[in-house]
Amino acid sequence: TQTQTQTQTQTPLVDLRPEPESLQERKLKVAQDSVAAMTTLLAGKQAELKEVLDRVKALEDKLATTLAQRDDLQHQSDQCNSRLIRATELTGGLANEQVRWLDELKQLNQDKIDLTGNILLAAGSIA
Repeated sequence: TQTQTQTQTQTPLVDLRPEPESLQERKLKVAQDSVAAMTTLLAGKQAELKEVLDRVKALEDKLATTLAQRDDLQHQSDQCNSRLIRATELTGGLANEQVRWLDELKQLNQDKIDLTGNILLAAGSIA
């Protein structure tokens, strides 16, 4: 009876080791939580990347527009320079014509003055 009393008063041994399935389930839950957190983080980073890519696209579009505008302005500048060169040549050519016309005008004025005398001489030589 004494041994029976001892066995009854002794507490049974409790196995404190986790069961293999429950350990695997906990590891699985931790891994799933980690995957969920990483997926959320990835989604956030992908959204940030999309914003950056959108800004880069907008800047590239603005660059293309600005370069096209620059090319157009360069073309206009080249046209203006070409016109200025032609206008300078034309003005120089007209200045030479002005000198020639002034000489021609002087000659015509002199011929007008000499005309009366020339008519008298011609009339005298015929008579």
